[in-house]
Amino acid sequence: MRKITIEDMQKLAESKRGKCLSTEYVNALTKLKWMCKEGHTWEAIPKCIKSGHWCPYCAGNAKLTIEDMQELAKNNGGKCLSTEYINTRTKLKWQCKFYC
Repeated sequence: MRKITIEDMQKLAESKRGKCLSTEYVNALTKLKWMCKEGHTWEAIPKCIKSGHWCPYCAGNAKLTIEDMQELAKNNGGKCLSTEYINTRTKLKWQCKFYC
């Protein structure tokens, strides 16, 4: 069996119209940095990419961040007053555009 290289990962990313941004391949379970054709970047293990998974943002599966929540509030005229996002079940503190 031939040893997998970073060049193999770069070709795999190109086949998905993206890029492998990492410069070193360690093994199938060590995360590499990837970029999709839309410019989203994330880290994933080669094993997942080889099995067909690709950009979690384009797929709608990306883990949200406090910055995402702040942007959501801003886009709706409000403000996210919380400083940490844990998960979808943990409540955040909001301020509406009417300062309620």
